[in-house]
Amino acid sequence: PPLPLLHKAALQTNSSDPTTAEEAKLLVAKLNDLAKRQFDQVDKLKETEPVAAYLKLQKVAADFKNTTPGRQATEKLTAMRRDRRMMAEVEAHKSLEAVRKIDKALAEAPGHDDPRATAFHKANAVALKQLQSSLRQMKRSWPEAKATQEALAVGEKYGVSLR
Repeated sequence: PPLPLLHKAALQTNSSDPTTAEEAKLLVAKLNDLAKRQFDQVDKLKETEPVAAYLKLQKVAADFKNTTPGRQATEKLTAMRRDRRMMAEVEAHKSLEAVRKIDKALAEAPGHDDPRATAFHKANAVALKQLQSSLRQMKRSWPEAKATQEALAVGEKYGVSLR
């Protein structure tokens, strides 16, 4: 993370040694440029992949904590948190991760070549019940989220009913 380097360089910008001060200013400018490029990436991701944008912005805020770019990232995060659609995607994404873990476990279970078979369902009843519960909760809480649609596709692969 650039934080310790940025703090140290910022202190050196006022050095009595002109060479040290100039090098420190150059380093601060490069680190600020790095933050700007990351902000540009966040802006591009915002519409197509809001969760990735949110997570990247969290990382920038942490990496540049107590600096100008860090404060800018925190302000952008605050604005993103006001967007209900964005936060629905973020929350749904957390649940999607749990669904993916179940999917991975089921994909490695015996009989995974026919995941809709009765024998597979009997052998993996607990995991399939967890999957069903997660899908119901996601559909109820975040019906429009992309993550919910992805999770429902996983459930469909296993023939999990939401009724």
